[in-house]
Amino acid sequence: DLVIPNAISSIVGKVGEAYMAVDGLGNMYLLSNTTYAVFKYSSQGKFVNQWGSESPEPNQFQPGQFYDMEGIAVDGYGRVYVSDVDTIQVFDSTGRYINNFEGYVIAIAADGQSNIYVSTSGQQVRKYVLQKPSGS
Repeated sequence: DLVIPNAISSIVGKVGEAYMAVDGLGNMYLLSNTTYAVFKYSSQGKFVNQWGSESPEPNQFQPGQFYDMEGIAVDGYGRVYVSDVDTIQVFDSTGRYINNFEGYVIAIAADGQSNIYVSTSGQQVRKYVLQKPSGS
């Protein structure tokens, strides 16, 4: 069994609701809606890095800034999807910003078939078919 005590609070000292996603290599991506950051841990439970900062205003989209993070998912290519207010930001596994798309999300999940599923506040589920990253 693997236990990472105080995985987020040991780094930033405060934690609200926490969310987690795991990639195909066992790397763990955690976030808390009060930290405005994504925290990456290796499959062995070692802290790797973090990225993100607080956005001063909702709907004032800046890459890597978050206002009210709602969920996280990782696709089969290792891309990390973070939902925040009306935007889903996409990052590579190191935290480099790739792009974004709009959508108010309550929950987000990926499958092994290159699809992302999002649940909205209107109790609607949407499926997004993902494209392969360039060079894959």
